[in-house]
Amino acid sequence: MQNHTDRFSAFVGIDQADLKHDISIAAAGDSCSQYKVIKHTPEALTQWVSQIRRRHSDGQIAICLEQSRGPLIAHLMGYDFLTLFPVNPKALARYREAFCVSGSKDDPSDADFLREPVSMHRDRLRP
Repeated sequence: MQNHTDRFSAFVGIDQADLKHDISIAAAGDSCSQYKVIKHTPEALTQWVSQIRRRHSDGQIAICLEQSRGPLIAHLMGYDFLTLFPVNPKALARYREAFCVSGSKDDPSDADFLREPVSMHRDRLRP
């Protein structure tokens, strides 16, 4: 029996800020990720979603982010090919601490830290 989480063609972590979003993207089966920054506007987000869909058109796209409501979630919920995995900010902080002993935080790293659980441990997350 195939698990519904096996159908993902890409994994994404989005670290949201007031003026921009830091995004980490990896294709399924690829250990390398790409990093992108987009403006915090509906137009920029729509354009990015269109681009990622063209690049990964053969399945669902899993997105992990650090919230469960708000304008970003509302916008992304409008796309049937995106599966959203919201995580608790405390869970992300603890995950970061496990790999970054100094406790330093930056947006590109947080985007990676958000992508990793959905690409490696999605069976433990709830969409």
